[in-house]
Amino acid sequence: MNTLLKLATVLALVVAGQAMAQSEMIFTLELGGDNHADLYKGFLYPEYTRNPGGDLDGQTFDEGAIIDWAALVEVGGIHQTDPVGGIGDGLPPAGAANIVLSLRLTDGLGNVLLGAGSLTEQGWFSTINDGEDRAGIEIDPLENAAFPTVFNLYGNGANGGRLFDSDANGGPHLDFYSYPSVAGRAGGTDPEDPNPPMPAITDGSLRGMGAGYSEFLDARFTETGGVGLAQDVTDVCTALGVLPLFEGQINTDGLAPGTYTLEVIAEQGNNILWGDTGACSDGYWTLFPVQTFAVPVNNVVVDTITFQIGTPVDPCTDPLITAAVSRKTHGAAGDFDIDVLNGARECRTNGVTQLVVTFDQDVIEVSQPSVSVTSGSVTNVTIDGNVVTVTISGGPLYTPQTISFPGLADVTGMCLATGTVNAAARLGDVNGDGNITVTDMVQVRNNLGQPVTASNFRADVNIDGNITVTDMVQVRNNLGN
Repeated sequence: MNTLLKLATVLALVVAGQAMAQSEMIFTLELGGDNHADLYKGFLYPEYTRNPGGDLDGQTFDEGAIIDWAALVEVGGIHQTDPVGGIGDGLPPAGAANIVLSLRLTDGLGNVLLGAGSLTEQGWFSTINDGEDRAGIEIDPLENAAFPTVFNLYGNGANGGRLFDSDANGGPHLDFYSYPSVAGRAGGTDPEDPNPPMPAITDGSLRGMGAGYSEFLDARFTETGGVGLAQDVTDVCTALGVLPLFEGQINTDGLAPGTYTLEVIAEQGNNILWGDTGACSDGYWTLFPVQTFAVPVNNVVVDTITFQIGTPVDPCTDPLITAAVSRKTHGAAGDFDIDVLNGARECRTNGVTQLVVTFDQDVIEVSQPSVSVTSGSVTNVTIDGNVVTVTISGGPLYTPQTISFPGLADVTGMCLATGTVNAAARLGDVNGDGNITVTDMVQVRNNLGQPVTASNFRADVNIDGNITVTDMVQVRNNLGN
């Protein structure tokens, strides 16, 4: 999820009440790519492989997994200055001039995690810059991130193609660069290695990743520009694309299953090359004072990505049906229930007209229809905690119907009710054997004139509160159905 940070040094310009477009540097995080570190060890530079969908929240990784992260950078918009008319005002950026970022990993409670790690220990590390022997020729630096191979300028990507590589090695030569590490880089004094010391991993954050031009007209390389431009802009540098410029690994060993958030932190010093006709041509910047090629970008848009370690934890439990009865009122005798959830048949007049369903937890209505039936229609639904009463009209008299609850959920509204009720009806089946026969008439006859109770209410077929010859006639009229 991208978030806009407006730099305090540059104010938004407003014309006629509408904010004008401004220059932007947009960071995007991706997970699950492949830097091909094994080939890198042999001085091969295969292009970094991005994970399709790697920028999406909700990715799941196994416990203890090594997770590859990558940070992409995009530059665009129209630069604005305050006051109007400053360097680069009204011009599209010619690309990124300086990029400085840090990363932070937090858990679901907002706790900041991780220190320096390795392939075998929890924390930030780099499979490329792991401090190990490289093809018997040199030892890799021990750092906690790397610049992946993504560029192929002049067809030289096989020689490097990283952000800091010269065009002879396929890169745009942001020659002033730094890795984050426990000790920080020790450069800054050697003219051939101008990289300054950078902070260590502090407070669980991976700090000190950056790259920039030390001087854009440096005679050591041909001006390139265009870093972070998604497409060519008229009279500005050729777009080099929106690419993963920084990458590294997270060893999740020991992190508990759950949800985690990786966050880009934009540090001070994110600048753009201001654009103009011929901005990327040889010698252009000699027309301007040294160091004026870079101006602070108006806005930085940072990013977070949320992912899961281990089996996703269901934040709630789906409401389950624990009871379901067909309820009818037998005159002054009161209400009597038939347990349709466990297969008992509704034998009384008009079939199932009031269904009372009990769930294992309180439920709420989250959508319409909250209750649906396969036959007849739902005319009313009332909810009282975990008890739902459904009024049905026009239901079947001799066949089952299915009642479901698509619009009910737990009290959070996140987990929908599951399960259905298959309520069977057979008008006149007093003894509940599934058939309507003389035996059912006999059962009514044996209770003629008796008060309606929990033991004989099924014989009161017409639910008037009395067991009479009228009930026998109703059974007789349905014999064989």
